Amino acid sequence: MKLVYLLLAVSLLSACNAGSGEGLDGAQPPTTDVPDDGTPPAGDTPPQPDQPDEPDSPDEDGLQPTLTSLQENVLTPICAQCHFGANAPVGLRMDSVEASRQNLIDVDASNPLYKRVLVGDAQNSYLYLKLIGDPVAGNRMPLGQAPLPDETIAVFRQWIDQGAQITDAPVVSASLTSVSNEGQELLLSFSQSIDVDTLSGAQIGFNLSDNSSAQPNYQTRWLDQQHLQIVLDNRTSVNRIVVNDPSLNSVLGTNGVLLDGDRDGKSGGIFIYEIPDS
Repeated sequence: MKLVYLLLAVSLLSACNAGSGEGLDGAQPPTTDVPDDGTPPAGDTPPQPDQPDEPDSPDEDGLQPTLTSLQENVLTPICAQCHFGANAPVGLRMDSVEASRQNLIDVDASNPLYKRVLVGDAQNSYLYLKLIGDPVAGNRMPLGQAPLPDETIAVFRQWIDQGAQITDAPVVSASLTSVSNEGQELLLSFSQSIDVDTLSGAQIGFNLSDNSSAQPNYQTRWLDQQHLQIVLDNRTSVNRIVVNDPSLNSVLGTNGVLLDGDRDGKSGGIFIYEIPDS
């Protein structure tokens, strides 16, 4: 019996001495285990989900910040389930591009402080407030359905902020930026990059205040591909500027689409800017 106890003691001693201790840091205790429930150790910050940002370009599904794209992908399949025909709620018919254009852009909302779509200002557009569920706009839309994905709502915001374009055709606006003894300075602002070779100074038309056929002296300078500066000699009185007249030029965006000069949602059309009296 003593022999059995002796053999058992030797076996236990051998087991206690097994393992070299390799991998432990000297006198430092082993690293604390991470709890099995997934809670990170104290001091660690759990990873945060990515937040959707306003897209710089169309989203992965091809949704574009134009009314034609939003109509095809969102308004017709989702919103027009209710907003269709002559009996559309609050008269807001959205079952075609033309109906949506007529009933959304610069149209008074039910709240008189807002437009349904205030061009250039999504934060003050009732449609956008409805989509994000802002309490000022009442029930979130689409009513009775899941909210639109954040990425889709961001494209609506981008569409409104960038001018509520109907198609992917570039549009243009103009402003008189300064008047001096030397002349008048105008600025043409395009909604997207322009192929500058399609709009040289000689391709811009003017109407003179005296209705003469002479052309004024002027200079042009592209500040970038979306902004064209025009400086008119003050010796000639000009009352309007004409761009995209087919007899003069065909202005193209860098996407190859013809300028929508008259903002009717179709490529082409003449842009006319009446120059205010200085």
